[in-house]
Amino acid sequence: MAEELSANVDNVFVLTGKPNYPNGDIYLGYSAFGLQIERQKSFTIFRVPLIPRGKGGAIKMLLNYLSFIISALFLAPILLRKLNIDVIFVYGTSPLIQGISAIPLRYQFKAKLITWVQDLWPEDLASTGYITNKFLLKINEWPARLLYFFSDRILVQSNAFLGPVRRLTSNPEIYVLPNPAERHVFFQNRSIEIPKLMDQMLGKFNVVFAGNIGNNQSIQTIIEAAEIIKYHKEIQIIMVGSGSYSERLKQEISERNLNNLVAVGRYDSEYMPSIFECSDALLVTLGAKENLGWTVPCKVQTYMAAGRPIIGSISGEGKLVIEASGAGLTADAEDPVGLANCIIQLFGMDSQSRAVMGNAGRQFAEKNYHPQKISQILMDHFKSALGGKG
Repeated sequence: MAEELSANVDNVFVLTGKPNYPNGDIYLGYSAFGLQIERQKSFTIFRVPLIPRGKGGAIKMLLNYLSFIISALFLAPILLRKLNIDVIFVYGTSPLIQGISAIPLRYQFKAKLITWVQDLWPEDLASTGYITNKFLLKINEWPARLLYFFSDRILVQSNAFLGPVRRLTSNPEIYVLPNPAERHVFFQNRSIEIPKLMDQMLGKFNVVFAGNIGNNQSIQTIIEAAEIIKYHKEIQIIMVGSGSYSERLKQEISERNLNNLVAVGRYDSEYMPSIFECSDALLVTLGAKENLGWTVPCKVQTYMAAGRPIIGSISGEGKLVIEASGAGLTADAEDPVGLANCIIQLFGMDSQSRAVMGNAGRQFAEKNYHPQKISQILMDHFKSALGGKG
């Protein structure tokens, strides 16, 4: 997104922490402590200290979240003091409370604060299982209320987000803006080949899951579906990614002797066009909790851009988008039998019928999720918040 915005704006700056997601360790070449400035081709990244999230657990996750907020609150005003800033844009992935650190900057620079809500708070806490106590969840509403109160404009990633966000704010400036397809995939950039993985995919009907392997993704549904279809020797499910459920996934594969379910680990985004090109279908799953049905996972837009049919074990907004576009087949969230049936049904189709689905998804992505189009709409929101000034 910063890359897209920098095509329209002279100065784009990113404030973030030290990279440690998804494996939980600080990346090679970085330190958890100290400040760091990175110069990209068209924008600058300012990194503040944080405590890495480690291998999971509520306490480590909380320390990770709070350490960034505290570092940003105290260090960002000093780190950014020489800049001229008109708009502060909070890209509100989980945890949304990271945006609180933008509130003092709003006043320091007399800038407009715009928040794009990607994950609902505190609902995301409940769906991941980190907090289930209703009283604690109620307390966690207040950081979101605070951020919404100080935001000049709030953007949400799906229509279903409107109600939950309006419940926490009287701010009238709330608009729907869907996520763009991932640019490497949308523009079908040539990427590096992966001989070992490509060899593994040869001669098989490959259903590829790409992205975070975590609690919200209902990985157990995929495992149970793989168990159901394991006697279809031509079909295999390839899991590309990592996350809090990765070790459990590997354990289940081993214990159940699932030769048709392969966890290959995480690959950088530039590899994904090649992986998608070798796939026959792309898989998206979510849990059955109500708030997860309000979201459209970013991978849906990217899968559509890849031009491959989508199989979704998903409810709510994500399911509606897949069905409306004609891009694939869907089962309900957490329905392994339904998911297995979708995989078998798609496998039984001729290649032309599958290509029709893939092309329908690609056309839908071009119309609704083009990265440059979404970036331009975002720019229009910036200009409108500034009173029409470019």
